[in-house]
Amino acid sequence: MRDDASGGRLALVLVIVTWLPLAVVGFLTRTEGLIRDYGVHARLLVAIPLLIAAERSLHVRTARCIERFTSGQWVKGETAAVARITAAAIRRRDMVVPELVLLVLALIGSQLVARGGAESLGIVRGRHQETWSPAVAWIVRAPTRRRGYSGPAGSQTPHSASTAR
Repeated sequence: MRDDASGGRLALVLVIVTWLPLAVVGFLTRTEGLIRDYGVHARLLVAIPLLIAAERSLHVRTARCIERFTSGQWVKGETAAVARITAAAIRRRDMVVPELVLLVLALIGSQLVARGGAESLGIVRGRHQETWSPAVAWIVRAPTRRRGYSGPAGSQTPHSASTAR
């Protein structure tokens, strides 16, 4: 569990990493759709910090429930078993491998959708475009920057636009 200060720092870092690049690209390219997409701003500026704050609240309430469960008449003499089960649940909650698997799946899914590969799978229809908006260019270019992929033929990404000048 995080204390209030580290939870606030984590929320700030996540907002900076997720929202700031989109805001900078939107303002530099004067992309109205990106600037006026209030749903994206709400998700990144409000929902992420609220989820971090909710984690602390959930931890406090869960600890209180387990304490009441073990101190009451529910587990007569079996507090060691409850402690063992609680420790196992905490270990599972803090596992890194499932988080990494979900991260990889999210990156693969975003790349499929952004590049139109999901259409052939029947997941997304009619969203593939020949040119990319700055937001899509950011999503596609960030993970593939080292491989030199520059997007669909003729598309203008921030990288290809800056090298063409």
